[in-house]
Amino acid sequence: MIDLSLGFGKQAAPILSLPHLAIAPGTLLGVAGPSGSGKSSLLYLLSGLLRPTKGSVHWGDTDLTSLSEGACDGWRRRHVGFIFQDFHLIGELAPLENVLLPAGFHGWRIPADLRKRATTLLDLVGVPTNRGSVADLSRGEQQRVAIARALLFDPPILLADEPTASLDAVAADNCADILFANARENNRTLIVVSHDHTVIDRCARVLHFDKGRLLTKTEAA
Repeated sequence: MIDLSLGFGKQAAPILSLPHLAIAPGTLLGVAGPSGSGKSSLLYLLSGLLRPTKGSVHWGDTDLTSLSEGACDGWRRRHVGFIFQDFHLIGELAPLENVLLPAGFHGWRIPADLRKRATTLLDLVGVPTNRGSVADLSRGEQQRVAIARALLFDPPILLADEPTASLDAVAADNCADILFANARENNRTLIVVSHDHTVIDRCARVLHFDKGRLLTKTEAA
């Protein structure tokens, strides 16, 4: 990312300002800071879900800010798994149907091997596949469905916004184990926003934000 800025309104101060950030493939990156410091906005910019007011976002040779909306959507489907803080599940659908939902963008027919992978992922995160709808699940179970969905296509980039916030300590450790093991074993880039220090401490590199600004090591200490 180069000279990145995000703001709303001409007179408003930027909610995120970042002169430069380089992230090597396979990085385990933690993003920490108080609420409202721009952490979630950073993930949305990195995924192309938000366009910066100024600057550019590059992944390899791809400049997300130069792509059309459709091309950016296609790039994101191929390269990014996103665990949203508020899940974005469809309440009327069963857990398995929610996990398989991204596959609908690739065609109406779900391949048997992809359905098997979705079932395996739900087993891995500890959610029964025989539940009628995600609306009947606890918030912690919904969080785990969202994690399984993000892993469906084994994306090279995984963006996780407070992925353990709705989980008890045991479930949080289990899901963090899954995310970090997946990244390490498959050389995936994992960028995780969290207030949970046990999650942040697993990261090889940590960025600290405050009021939309990346703090120096001295300021963050």
